[in-house]
Amino acid sequence: MSRGRRFQADIRNFTPEKKYDVIILVGGLHHVYRDAAAVLSMLRGALKDDGTFINLEPTQNCFITRTARRLIYKSNSFFDPQTERAFDLRN
Repeated sequence: MSRGRRFQADIRNFTPEKKYDVIILVGGLHHVYRDAAAVLSMLRGALKDDGTFINLEPTQNCFITRTARRLIYKSNSFFDPQTERAFDLRN
């Protein structure tokens, strides 16, 4: 059995060259929330028809996550609450 190619890429500069069996995005969409729809569309185009998309994304609906985010913004200037936003889950 052949092992597939694994790599890491900046979603803002990623241009798919082929279709992939699996795409894993870990905590990336909240950094590009203004362009989330375009990013998801591009990723969908890069996924094989029977492929799997795994997305792990923080949301604001959990008290612990929301509190941690506020503390991080206070103590680390690298994180910017104007350009990084957690998604809200609505019923």
